[in-house]
Amino acid sequence: TVGQSIQHFTAYPKTDDEIIEWLDKLYEMKCDLSCDIEGFSLKHYDAGIGTITFCWDEHNGIAFPVDYSPVVDPEGKIHGMQITNLRLRRALKKFFEVFQYKMIYHNICYDAYVLIHQLFMTDILDQEGLLYGLEVMLKNWDCSQLITYLATNSCSGNELGLKTQAQEYAGNYAQDDIHDITLIPLDKLLEYNCIDGLSTWFTYKKNLPIMIADQQEQVYNEIFRPAVVDIIQMQLTGMPINMAKVVKLNTLLQKESDLNEQRMGSLSVVQSFLDTMKDEKVIEKNLKLKKKQITRADLGLTKDTIVEFNPNSPNQLQRLLYHEDFLGLPVLDYTETKQPATGAETLEKLLNHTKDPEVTKFLELLIDFKATAIILSTFLPAFLKAKLGKDGWHYLFGNFRLGGTASGRLSSNKPNLQNI
Repeated sequence: TVGQSIQHFTAYPKTDDEIIEWLDKLYEMKCDLSCDIEGFSLKHYDAGIGTITFCWDEHNGIAFPVDYSPVVDPEGKIHGMQITNLRLRRALKKFFEVFQYKMIYHNICYDAYVLIHQLFMTDILDQEGLLYGLEVMLKNWDCSQLITYLATNSCSGNELGLKTQAQEYAGNYAQDDIHDITLIPLDKLLEYNCIDGLSTWFTYKKNLPIMIADQQEQVYNEIFRPAVVDIIQMQLTGMPINMAKVVKLNTLLQKESDLNEQRMGSLSVVQSFLDTMKDEKVIEKNLKLKKKQITRADLGLTKDTIVEFNPNSPNQLQRLLYHEDFLGLPVLDYTETKQPATGAETLEKLLNHTKDPEVTKFLELLIDFKATAIILSTFLPAFLKAKLGKDGWHYLFGNFRLGGTASGRLSSNKPNLQNI
């Protein structure tokens, strides 16, 4: 079976003394290593270092816990908790400081970014620790994910994930609960983590020759590798947010959004549409009921009989705007899935296709509603979760991804700081 024989030698030391002894052995091996961590969060300030693996080739390696502490849960749901292990952190920091050989990651912009914060920074604003951590962690490295991107990139798309790239080698070893490592028993988590390290070697050896043969090595060394330093520094620096103004804006926009929704609901075109939906709901429910029948007076008494106009619903808007029984406006644009478009740009165009003052009023209110809805749903939730710094400002941290697009441009998510 695929993946069963890939582990020739693996060790899972548990005590601090055993782990520190192994770190000394790794240093004495004088060879390149792959490295991968399992964290408690995707955010550097909450991630901790649950477990970490170091492998010296695609068959041999070790994995051990750092901040993951096993617990006994009578219900068997929680298997571990996050307890900072200062002794092991000091040993790990020293190991990275003295280690001179190459360290190979798959997605260095997560692993090294978390390790720099957790091992070298005292808080989110510790610039001295950040810069020293960058110097230590990025002195000699490779990223098999970036190499894979340059080796496989095409307009038809590619899968850069480690599980996908190494499936032919390691099989399907994914853990369903990996988004919350406290739900995974330590032994299983360590094995999973170690296989990640072995798979990183496999992926690296598989795609490095392809990248070189495709003459992408210069791009990797002269553009991508230098950019990684900037990306990790950006991710750790964050964007300052004035939380008092964020809260004020959120309150104002929510009031404006609610008011626009009320104004739309008072228009006869929306009331007529709502009456039709209510009649349809009564018929739908009565077709399912064998004895007792309901009327419109019964709507809203239970969750499954609530009927409301939802200006965020593309299906409702498509029907209201374009169906001949309602506004009957012309379909000017289509979505990627070939559905009639209801976005702000399309609504602006539709203003030129009606002379009915009430329809015009509805479209204007809907455009305003959508403008505030984007800010309320996309930007402000991320702003409100910004991390408080000791200077009194809040800081917004996002991920930047190099090698996530067909064009080679940088992308960003959770939240999308480029968009913001």
